[in-house]
Amino acid sequence: MILNGNRIEEVGSGECDFDGQKIDLQGKLVLPGLHDSHIHSYSYGRSKSRLNLHDTSSIEELQERLRQYNTDSEWIIGHGWDQDEMKEGRYPTTSDLDQVVADKPVLLYRACNHIGVVNSKALALMQINRNTEDPEGGQIDRETSGKPTGILREEALSLVAPYIEHLDNEQRMRYYKTGLETCLEKGLTAIHTNDAQAWKYYAELAETEQLPIRVFLTLKYSDFEKEQYLPEFNEQRDLLTCRRVKLFADGSLGAETAALRENYRGLDHRGILIDQPEILAKKIQDIHDRGYQLEIHAIGDYAAEVVMDGYDAAGIQQEDRAIITHCQVLAKDLVSRMANSGYIANVQPPFVPTDARWAEKRLGATRLDYAYAWKTLMDHDVVVAGGSDAPIEDADPFWGIYCAMIRPDPEGKSWLTHECLTVDEAIEIYTKNGAYAVGMEDELGQLKPGYLADFTIVNPEILDQPEILREEPLYEVWVDGICRFHNGRYKE
Repeated sequence: MILNGNRIEEVGSGECDFDGQKIDLQGKLVLPGLHDSHIHSYSYGRSKSRLNLHDTSSIEELQERLRQYNTDSEWIIGHGWDQDEMKEGRYPTTSDLDQVVADKPVLLYRACNHIGVVNSKALALMQINRNTEDPEGGQIDRETSGKPTGILREEALSLVAPYIEHLDNEQRMRYYKTGLETCLEKGLTAIHTNDAQAWKYYAELAETEQLPIRVFLTLKYSDFEKEQYLPEFNEQRDLLTCRRVKLFADGSLGAETAALRENYRGLDHRGILIDQPEILAKKIQDIHDRGYQLEIHAIGDYAAEVVMDGYDAAGIQQEDRAIITHCQVLAKDLVSRMANSGYIANVQPPFVPTDARWAEKRLGATRLDYAYAWKTLMDHDVVVAGGSDAPIEDADPFWGIYCAMIRPDPEGKSWLTHECLTVDEAIEIYTKNGAYAVGMEDELGQLKPGYLADFTIVNPEILDQPEILREEPLYEVWVDGICRFHNGRYKE
């Protein structure tokens, strides 16, 4: 492969006339640059400084981690607990937190970030009590007496935001840089990142040539009201591009807030729509009229239906590249609609090892027929792009490829094996299809003459031995014709 500046000039085999610098990779495998098509890079960087509650096996262990955590910050903020992993099988409560920390406000997010639990100090600061009404699109869990339990769902978490987002620009920039650097060292050449009020920070990094990878920023709809300057569709600054705007249709399956067509198994509710269908449709139309590409979070089958209704009403065409993110619970008719309309499925293979332990408990066996159905989507010619949703899961694309191929449950056995992808298909959703999702399939995602020189060099054994993906297969990361990461070290 011959590079000329930041482009691939020629790809072939055998000898060739070339008098420039030659690099012999000694048989290593060169992949097109790997994309994470759904990530929160700022939050990913920020998560490194918060209390880590992943893999807590009990309320007692959660309390002990909270007890041992030291911070000078005004609030204690943690992330990663999952009630299905804890032996008590229940949500932590205000009382559980108060037993450890009573003099400082505490907020601990569930692994999905769609639920959080707070202590009494935090409830008092936010003035949340038995008389507080649920916000639109959210819920404050309560005891039978009406007293809040401390659990805040979906938009109820927005009540906390004004109290915890007091960061200066230097702190914020540090989180942005940490997120980007971590993505590079994982092997990524491009991220499609969902970050609120972020353009000015990424633009500053781009203008000072501090972006180590390509950044395709997805605006939040709230940015239309909060940001002083909004980039236009496809506006670019060096390695930074903005194309799309994101909305939320529902919550998460693990938190039982994803909007389903039928009740959750054994429960008398179907989840939460963040906006009523007519409101969501108006927002979709607004974004489309402004000229942006649309991306909408939809985990439940009812949410996916409402999103597609909104897309249809707005006159979205295949060339608009509208995206439905997560697509965890679908149905036969919804797969057909996606295929016929050309909607892109943005999926997260690393969800499987987490969700396999409780998906049937939430849904029942019948609805698993179209759950996490990536192979079915691809067989119906739906473009499927792969991501991590970091910090919900780790941003390691090799772990994502492994999960797409093997679909391991918590014990390592393949779950819903008929949906396993081949190695070529798994790589495709992180390369070619990621490029398609940002409208750059003619410049990224393949190793072809004229394409931008983004590629990831790895151990070739990953093609025949999937377990190698779980080790450390990465050798080098090249972005825009420059080697940015080599054998575990950054390249200056």
